[in-house]
Amino acid sequence: GKNLGATAGGFTEKDIALAMAKKIKAFAEAKGLKVVLTRNVDEYIDLTTRASVNGNVLLSLHINSEPANLGGKRNGIEMFTTVDNNDKVKQVKAKSLSQHLFEGMQNIEGISVRDSLRQANFALLRSSKALGIILELGYLTNKNDFKYITNETNQDELAKGIVNGILAYKEKSSSDKILETKGNKQNLKGYNIPNRVRNNEAMGKDKQLVQIAETRPNEELNTEQNKPVLANGVSFFAKDSTRVDKLNQVIYLYGSAVLSTRENSYQGSSIVYNKKDNNIKVYKASMYNNKNGRVIYVADSMHVNLNTSQGIWSGRTTVTNN
Repeated sequence: GKNLGATAGGFTEKDIALAMAKKIKAFAEAKGLKVVLTRNVDEYIDLTTRASVNGNVLLSLHINSEPANLGGKRNGIEMFTTVDNNDKVKQVKAKSLSQHLFEGMQNIEGISVRDSLRQANFALLRSSKALGIILELGYLTNKNDFKYITNETNQDELAKGIVNGILAYKEKSSSDKILETKGNKQNLKGYNIPNRVRNNEAMGKDKQLVQIAETRPNEELNTEQNKPVLANGVSFFAKDSTRVDKLNQVIYLYGSAVLSTRENSYQGSSIVYNKKDNNIKVYKASMYNNKNGRVIYVADSMHVNLNTSQGIWSGRTTVTNN
């Protein structure tokens, strides 16, 4: 369309981005993913129309550039997500998606991939309901990036890496929703895990159990939006199910679980909260600061004392922001 984007050496951002989108679509559909392109031909599509396309993940493809007076030194693939401090879970998911995209592209030779997810106030990402990532696929103003991204064979390789990242994220998201029984017993050993809730009727009983187990004199239980808030300031939510062991004062959260204190929030595939000792175990875990919304740690598991915010981080641990 009318918006050429970055240009260099007879190549335009709009043409490379469209070519990459078509390649990603072809490779993704071959793997069983459903892909919708906002444009299939060289035409201009406004931001409102682009943002209105329904989907679980929105990838906005771009090619970067820098002013000529900077000498073409900037290089590499970069990823951006929107600034939305009101949706902490979406922030964590965006970080997870970007990490899988990075892992899908990191072994590609010929262009560097930055493993950090940057935040920016892009209108497209603000307007879309989907989990959005902007992918800047190198700098046309950098000689090395230009050589790489204008080569069709390299474009194929890069598209496959992106699709592999999406597939890995999809697999992780699915495993977050359904925990295998064997995995539960192994990971949560020593917590005397009750049977999981498997239907809406039982879920209703569980919500009542939370009220019975956690309400005490002078202790208010706020059940608005299914997020109970205890007198100690701890709130929690689980997409799949919640169980309460009243005798031992332990709460089990399964499936896209979130637990928040006044200072920090924790998100994972499952969370075990020991109210008596005020500590938690989080699996496939992320920890972020409530004040600025920044992710602090990402790990396979966390065992944290909520009184001190100190604990043990196991497996692959990434410090994303201090």
